[in-house]
Amino acid sequence: MTNSREQIGECCICEEIASRRLPERFQRAYGTIDRICVESKDFIAFPTVSPLVVGHMLVFPKNHVSSLSKLSVPLIESLCQLATEIATEVALHGSSLYFFEHGVLEDGKGSCGISHAHLHVLPLDSSVTSVLTRKASLRFPPHFSGKLTSLLASGKNHESPYLLFGESLSDLHLTFAPAIPSQFMRHLIAANIGLPDWDWRRLTGIQRFRKTMRVFSCARFSPA
Repeated sequence: MTNSREQIGECCICEEIASRRLPERFQRAYGTIDRICVESKDFIAFPTVSPLVVGHMLVFPKNHVSSLSKLSVPLIESLCQLATEIATEVALHGSSLYFFEHGVLEDGKGSCGISHAHLHVLPLDSSVTSVLTRKASLRFPPHFSGKLTSLLASGKNHESPYLLFGESLSDLHLTFAPAIPSQFMRHLIAANIGLPDWDWRRLTGIQRFRKTMRVFSCARFSPA
């Protein structure tokens, strides 16, 4: 099933996937038209605007859903396969990895202004990743822990937003909360790596974005 014309018109990510063109203001800032650099049958991935580190990637289902928990089990397995390949590529210079998603319930109620589900994958020092997990868990104590596939299946029957976070696709944490601050994980990560700008809307990190594009221009991925 493909996204309808109405859906594409309402969602900036659906529109970008269909046209393979960044919105014009991002084109001017980053000097590129098409940032899609990884693609499988059901998913695409590209660097986030305002990346927190080189290698900060987003993985999106091609078909529109507001949270990854709404994907079918076969699609969740395909997501895990592609995310694993991307994680291998972004683990630069022996860095550890971090993964997170802020799952929302309905379109138009996205915590960060984007209601098309996406998984963040980024390389961080291992001393930072453990601190992030501890601090996120203190603020939002996990209800479940385990593999990405099982956690997303657990989220299907809940009627509140959720926060998914952790250092491995086989050891993530999932918590449900009625209110999770906008860009909570971006803010937390930035604070712990000494980065003053965490809001993606400010279009910071142009060099980090370009370096990430170069990393993936040489990458090779198996079709999923």
